[in-house]
Amino acid sequence: MTALFELLPHGGQTVEKEAFGIPFSLAYDGARILPFDPGATLEPGENEGFTYAYLAGMVNRSGWCSEWWGQNEVRGCYNKRIFIGDQLGSALFIYKDWTQEIVPLVFGLNVWNYDLYHTKKSYETYLNTFESPYNEPFASDPAAKRLLDEALLLNESDGDKGLHYMMCVPLKKKPLMKIILAPAEAKADDVFISGVTLAREGHVPAAGTKIVDPKIFLNRSYTDRLDRLSRRLYQYLDEIPSHVEPVAVEAPVCPSVTFRGSNIAELYTNVYNLNMDDMAKHKVDSDGMTHTSTPGTANFGLYIGLGTFRRGSSSYASHIWTRDIGRVLTELAFCGATEKLLAAASCLHGYLDCSSWRFPRPNWKRIGNYRELPEEMQQLTAGKENDGHASIMIFMARLFFSGITGRDWVHAHLDKLTGAAEWFCWQMDCPEESNFDKVLYSDSEASAQTYGGYDLYSNIIACYALRAYAKMAAECGLDEQARRWKAYGDRLYDGIMEVFTLDSERYGRIFTDNTYDCWTHEYKRFGPLFLLSDLETYDPAFAGGELYEIARRTLKAQTDDYLHPWSGRQMGYGQGYLAHLLAMLDDYGRFTESVKAAACYSYHHTDVNYIVPEGVIVHPSRRYWFRNCDQGNAVQQAETCKIGRMILGLDDLSPESGLCLVPRLPDDFTAVETKAYPVVTFKDGKRAQVKVDYAYERTENGYRVLLSAHEPLAVNRVRFGPFPAGTARFEGCGEGAEVRAIGDRVFVYVPVKRTLDKLNLSVAAAGPKA
Repeated sequence: MTALFELLPHGGQTVEKEAFGIPFSLAYDGARILPFDPGATLEPGENEGFTYAYLAGMVNRSGWCSEWWGQNEVRGCYNKRIFIGDQLGSALFIYKDWTQEIVPLVFGLNVWNYDLYHTKKSYETYLNTFESPYNEPFASDPAAKRLLDEALLLNESDGDKGLHYMMCVPLKKKPLMKIILAPAEAKADDVFISGVTLAREGHVPAAGTKIVDPKIFLNRSYTDRLDRLSRRLYQYLDEIPSHVEPVAVEAPVCPSVTFRGSNIAELYTNVYNLNMDDMAKHKVDSDGMTHTSTPGTANFGLYIGLGTFRRGSSSYASHIWTRDIGRVLTELAFCGATEKLLAAASCLHGYLDCSSWRFPRPNWKRIGNYRELPEEMQQLTAGKENDGHASIMIFMARLFFSGITGRDWVHAHLDKLTGAAEWFCWQMDCPEESNFDKVLYSDSEASAQTYGGYDLYSNIIACYALRAYAKMAAECGLDEQARRWKAYGDRLYDGIMEVFTLDSERYGRIFTDNTYDCWTHEYKRFGPLFLLSDLETYDPAFAGGELYEIARRTLKAQTDDYLHPWSGRQMGYGQGYLAHLLAMLDDYGRFTESVKAAACYSYHHTDVNYIVPEGVIVHPSRRYWFRNCDQGNAVQQAETCKIGRMILGLDDLSPESGLCLVPRLPDDFTAVETKAYPVVTFKDGKRAQVKVDYAYERTENGYRVLLSAHEPLAVNRVRFGPFPAGTARFEGCGEGAEVRAIGDRVFVYVPVKRTLDKLNLSVAAAGPKA
């Protein structure tokens, strides 16, 4: 048989193996088949009479098809992302007459993935395939598999990484001088080619062998097949439907919210309602145990996938990532899905323990159920997760501020509430142990994880958590604790303003933060502003103050560095944070676009639709993307749903003054409406929830608000808008209305200041611009 073939050699130890009926000489280190080096030049011993070249391997070398978290996308670095149609290298067949044929190595055509797409062999222990296979939709959808088979011009066996695929290339009938396996300069990865064998005259490829004729790369006759495959696997922006039917939620536990006016409004309606339902039903068990991932979710290859997925993934379902769970529970408290929240609070208080080997005093670790983790994970997560700890505190405070708990509950759980607050006080009092230096030192994703660092986000959320506990203590007659925790919160705030602000010559005073964390975008530097919408106000422009002005200037600085409304590499820390910020600054043009991105990134035309992914991997053209990691990742899901809360604008954060209506319709939305949505009021001197039916809608020249409270409700004011810049005359305002220009829009503040059960107000522009 070998008389018909020449096996091109590797250097070093080799082994001969047969695959697809073709013998190959393979480099072998005693444990695994090794690929040729990038740029390898192979020269046949004889150079005449070859008719075919067989190349084994034909998978991407690293096994990864996207980068881990980091600032790659922000800095325009897409070289670790591999999409169908991307060229990962070339096989150059150079003849003795100094001519050549070039065979581009194209992902989805003559290169595929092994590590993530297939199940590794039991002996391939050297491969970390991250719980592969991620082979959906092709494993269960015959039509999708047919598209893959039609596009992929590779011959497949049941072999391991080195011999799973093979490419057959016809050669010209003239002497072959050499073959060069050239990498693609634009990509960080190349092709794993394990063996090259040349067939001589007399050899006929086996029946059914797929052949890659170099001529197809001249007229690109494969383009349509790759396009069909790409559009099946990925989501294209031009395939977002023009109309989206609402998906009914079975046995809903959250108030339904409907957004109207465009296909994006319809799309986001499903995203919001289905994700709120998923969080309420699947993130919290009846016994209070919480889950960072939805149990049995779809997983898209962790952070390095290719767009394929597997069903029934555990992902982070067995973990309580405190930064995530605090946000999910807070959003559930806002929307009134309270059934399991007290059990969740009790469960979380049970994990406020001293089990950390580094800091054996009561605190919530990065993963709340730390003591149940394997030892190696305990080693990595034993540090000061200050933002996660604070996130849980804010949930506990929201339980109280929502009227779900009250004075009796606070007194009954005072030891746990005190332990949580004192975690921050201890750090500030003991800098030699905690590394406190005007601000907290955190071992968080927002800082530098294992060995820690200083960051703005962890500090500001800790500051706000202390202030929230102080306010809760004051309302419960715990004056000493209230004074103490407020003083520590204020001290931390002063440190934040000293350490994390810059008096810039170009912009004035702006927020700063580290950029050596693992989050892709720097939007966490706006935490001082957007976190206010959980605790103090939805309308910082009306409230005024230094935070609003600093954030407004920081937005200019961030825009000059990097700010894109489509920032879904992380759906929470990127897309969600940005949308919240743009809402709070009333930057309507970019807010509208960011809401569109959040809706579109959560959509797929066919597979496991609507549930928010941890992130998306976007093509450099931004025309299409695929989802990344686990669907229903808690913090990404919660921040995406919070966008809906910001659009609703039912600001009950100061119920002693009455409800403020601060709706924010994106420019392509015409209405938002909900029924039986809870808001907080004071009743008999105590916080209590009142349900409201509510709608805010555009009219011909303005807006109408309709509010029907199920019980008497104190309402403070309504903000109408946005109106175009320069609008100066209005109808329907009544006495005491105030017109304000905010950003590039105009708003009308109409005072109500009374207790009512019905409200029907309209404001419209009356006349030309000033």
